[in-house]
Amino acid sequence: MYGKHRSFQKKWLTEFSWLKYSRASDGALCKYCCLFGKSSLRGKFVTEFWRMYHKGISDLQEHSDLKYHKDAKQKVQDFVSVMQQKQPTIDVQLNTAAEDRRNYNKTILHSIIDRIVLCGKQNLPLRGHSDSIKDTNKDPERNPGNFISLLKFRARAGDKCIANHLETHAKNAAYTSKRIQNDIISIIGQQIQDKLVEETAPTQAHQMY
Repeated sequence: MYGKHRSFQKKWLTEFSWLKYSRASDGALCKYCCLFGKSSLRGKFVTEFWRMYHKGISDLQEHSDLKYHKDAKQKVQDFVSVMQQKQPTIDVQLNTAAEDRRNYNKTILHSIIDRIVLCGKQNLPLRGHSDSIKDTNKDPERNPGNFISLLKFRARAGDKCIANHLETHAKNAAYTSKRIQNDIISIIGQQIQDKLVEETAPTQAHQMY
């Protein structure tokens, strides 16, 4: 009436590695979902023992195909990889991601500073009609100025880091606004002054004797 299986079959444990059978309860659970599934999960294989052995493979395969089961399985694999040191721990991954982001930002800032220094050495004005990269992209007739134009030229020349930044930067993290330009110019100016003072100080001290 219900099929040939009226009791739990040991072969299912081999065919479905996530299956765990309790002889005392005469029922089965999914060890992946029980240990790594969301706390809100309910139902057979999770909070209720599965005993519908007459449905056999059909029920087992159905559970294997569920999204929350696949998610739990992935978490198990990640956990095992970390414990076997095949994959970095979460804190190491976060630290690595943060370091990668810092290095990325440094690369972007170096390129931006280099363009500002170049404009200064060549006595080129930095600004045009707009400091907004997106505005000048929408309206090619708007002159973006030498600074923005040089950044765009570098992107077109193959600088993938700058190209990605110009396309995907956050609204408050373009680092190309006139305020940022002025801040960088001010810092460069201060460094030049400090360098001049450092170079002339020994000469001035010598002249006092």
